[in-house]
Amino acid sequence: MSKRRFHACITVALLGLALCAGTAYAKPPAKASSLLQQIPSPALQPLSAPAPAGDIIQDIHVEGAQRLEPETVTSYLTVGKGDAATPDKLDASLKALYATGLFKDVSLAVEGPVLVVKVEENPIINRVTFEGNSEVSKEDLEKEVQIKPRLVYTLPRVQRDVQRILDVYRRSGRFGAVVEPKIVKLEQNRVDLVFEITEGKRTGVRAIKFIGNGHYGDDELRSIINTRESAWWRFFSVTDYYDPDRLNYDKELLRKFYLNEGYVDFRVLSAVAELTPDHDDFFLTFTIEEGPRYKFGKINIASEIKGLKAEDLRQYLTTQEGDWYDADQIDKTIAKLTTVLGDMQYAFVNIVPNPERHKDKMTVDLNYDIKEGERVYIGRIDVSGNERTIDKVIRREMQLAEGDPFSTTKIHRSEQRLKDLGFFETVKVTPVDGAQPDRANVKVEVKEKSTGEVAIGAGFSSTDGPLGDFSISEHNFMGKGQDVRLGATVSGRTKQIDTSFTEPYFLNRDLSAGVDLFRIQTDNQDLSSYDTDSTGITLRMGYPLSEQLRQRLNYSFHADGISNVPSTASLFILDQQGFSTTSSVGQELTYDTRDSKLDPTLGFITHLNTDIAGAGGSRKWFRVRMGGTQYYPLAEGWILSGTGEVGEIWGMNGPTKINERFFIGGDTLRGFEYAGIGPRDLTNVNNDALGGDRFSRGTIELTTPLPVPAELGLKGHIFSDAGTLGQNPEKAIPGDVLANDESLHVSVGVGLTWASPFGPVRLDFAEPILYKTYDKIEHIHFSFGAKF
Repeated sequence: MSKRRFHACITVALLGLALCAGTAYAKPPAKASSLLQQIPSPALQPLSAPAPAGDIIQDIHVEGAQRLEPETVTSYLTVGKGDAATPDKLDASLKALYATGLFKDVSLAVEGPVLVVKVEENPIINRVTFEGNSEVSKEDLEKEVQIKPRLVYTLPRVQRDVQRILDVYRRSGRFGAVVEPKIVKLEQNRVDLVFEITEGKRTGVRAIKFIGNGHYGDDELRSIINTRESAWWRFFSVTDYYDPDRLNYDKELLRKFYLNEGYVDFRVLSAVAELTPDHDDFFLTFTIEEGPRYKFGKINIASEIKGLKAEDLRQYLTTQEGDWYDADQIDKTIAKLTTVLGDMQYAFVNIVPNPERHKDKMTVDLNYDIKEGERVYIGRIDVSGNERTIDKVIRREMQLAEGDPFSTTKIHRSEQRLKDLGFFETVKVTPVDGAQPDRANVKVEVKEKSTGEVAIGAGFSSTDGPLGDFSISEHNFMGKGQDVRLGATVSGRTKQIDTSFTEPYFLNRDLSAGVDLFRIQTDNQDLSSYDTDSTGITLRMGYPLSEQLRQRLNYSFHADGISNVPSTASLFILDQQGFSTTSSVGQELTYDTRDSKLDPTLGFITHLNTDIAGAGGSRKWFRVRMGGTQYYPLAEGWILSGTGEVGEIWGMNGPTKINERFFIGGDTLRGFEYAGIGPRDLTNVNNDALGGDRFSRGTIELTTPLPVPAELGLKGHIFSDAGTLGQNPEKAIPGDVLANDESLHVSVGVGLTWASPFGPVRLDFAEPILYKTYDKIEHIHFSFGAKF
């Protein structure tokens, strides 16, 4: 046997891959690779002979490639023409080819001076589909998986995506979900990848127990954590399903609760989830160690800010010596001090609360160390996350511009203004270090949400009866912040169709402009024995006079008709049948200090409206309305509010018409029907309401939390309404009975609101305590609305 043939046979035999030279040098994808990694280099030596040098490769042939060019395959090899075909080099080339993820199988064969590379390519994914998913949408699953069409199919990549899909189902409480990937082979080495999903039932939480809690009962601690015990009425909740991530969040909520109550040494020793014997639910058990309760000891402030005395900041402390230790109050103090110093142009101050615990006294001394900062000005304002909304829409809501002095208050106010737009799911405005020490950049991060809406609504109210609503609207038209709406409403009393357009920043100024077109038909037969029909157009414009004061101007032209008046109606209504036109101009001043326009808990809003008709049209009158609402938080969830409003209209070419007058009741004066109080013709059985030229009303209401889980969205209300309506211009004629008494009407009551998944629901029960015998009483007032 020749020396060359002897070396080749020994080498291949040791690898267990062939019996003699000229046979393929190959390894299966997994086993051979593992085998080669386990054989140490000395094992390749035949007895004590030196390692074979291997044949010199003069040419490389590639077989089996379909999509890839042969040159592409050879580019991954670590051995080339002119190199010796040693086992080490061939092994390295084999590993390099597998590492690309492009090949399902690879073999290398040395046939004399030729290296033959045989490959079987992994298929290309043509399509990725999901089957069996009803609880998780296809779109949500597509966001999670990393494998996409036109990528190379590999088993490890698919297995990773299987785990990602299982994680999605775990987060929704479905721990029994099963995902089985399958492939459908297509021509040209392509495959469809199908994830067959068996979702299984949600795994609930049957019981939550606490061990080691001596100061607070299990019920109170259950209300602190986010996880809830499964119950039939939590059919819209996901917090009553087991989630390991939520369990960690619950541990943090418990820690915060005890720290806020003064238990500085509190620890969660363990949080264990045990599957029930029927495998349907989990038992959760928290083992805690409360420790003793501490009070605040001495509280000091140390400031390194030049020219600023530490004692000048003491007035802003919310932590007081002798009070129970409260970590939340420490955070509030730091936030308050940061805001005050930010308004003084000291940004990025580092306020560190250094507690010193005294176990013998059961107190915690607290030192607020304030490190010196520089006076800072705004450098850049960077906006991110707005894929649809143009930058200008976001920047114009900012209360700061590049070069302005830094202000923490204005940062917070800018964030609230962006949230109030209603364009974004989340808004975060944070200062970050600038390029220079005296510059701070502002980072604005938003996550957009859908602002277009095609809505079909249904509801019921005591005032209007059953109602249906259809509207097409876009609140961020073309990403420019413009509002466009086309809608129609049909209820027991009203039929309305309208369209509107609003440009909030007309001519690139803080100047809103808009136009409304409308047609409204109202059935007032049950109230006053007549119907009205109004068609018109309104032009409006608004602008700020200060940060909290805004004025709005409007012009309106509409044609109004009073019709369908029966012969049994009041003579005062029969005389007003027919059509009239009104051309009016008006203004509205609004002063708003509320902490939120959507859900206010603090501050007030007032308005003054004046309108005059007579610049064209057949009607001439002057009208004034003024009112406001104050919000004041008494405690967490307890909000006291007070509302007051007055208004009067004066006819300038004769008495006012009935459709120009004021009516109150229903929503504006609970305990009475809409148009249930005020001037009334008692001559016949209709008892027609005639409306009044002057009104006043007021409400005081206390909103309270209820002893039910907060996720139900239930709130209680205690209220008292009062109002007057009078000054009717009609004069009684002999034989008629006209009630025109401008007396005070008062009611008291309780209410319940529910933020239901179908829309807001409110139920009020009111009892009039000051009223007239001819008033129309309504004890129960109900309203419900939903869009779907």
